[in-house]
Order: sequence, then C-alpha cells, then structure tokens
Amino acid sequence: MAAVGRYAKMTAKAGQGEVLARKMLTVADDLREVPGCELYVINRAGDDPDVVSITELWRSQEQLDAALDRPSAADAIQISPARAGRIRSADRAPSPPASSVTHR
Repeated sequence: MAAVGRYAKMTAKAGQGEVLARKMLTVADDLREVPGCELYVINRAGDDPDVVSITELWRSQEQLDAALDRPSAADAIQISPARAGRIRSADRAPSPPASSVTHR
C-alpha cells in the first residue's frame, strides 16, 4: 500500500468562509480515529477569508476511499451551495521523508 496525499481548495460564496471552515473542522475532528488518516489540516487564506484549504495524508488510497463512506465525509461532500462556490482537489503520492533522501 502506498501513501497518498490529497490537497483541496474550497472557495466559499462571499462571506461564507467562516461557516465553511467550521464545517471542515468538524470533518477533521471526525477523522481523528479513522484508520489510515495521518494528517488532516484545515487552513484559511490570509488574503481571502473565503478560501479554505485542506491537506490530507493517508496510509493508502483504500483507507482514504473508505473514509469517504463515513457520514461526516458524505455530508461534507454535499456541502450547501451557499457555503461552497468552487471545490478543487488533487491526489498525489507524497515525497519520501527527508530521512530517506540521500544527498551527495
């Protein structure tokens, strides 16, 4: 099983960034005990309070996919149009940890 990282950027409708961020923090809390979830971080852009970024790290794609079946994740995917104007995401294989990189 290969680890997988997911990066998502959500742009809320004007003035809804706080509501969206709180919703995603609820999802983050729910994922604390989910097998395979190594990292789930929510950030808001300093220059645009309606932009929320999510950074995830999972032990495997299978565990990430299984987490999407959880009620809170399904709820987050169906976020009210009043809260999310645009959602973009990408999955990537994470770089190896610095301890496993050889420098010459």
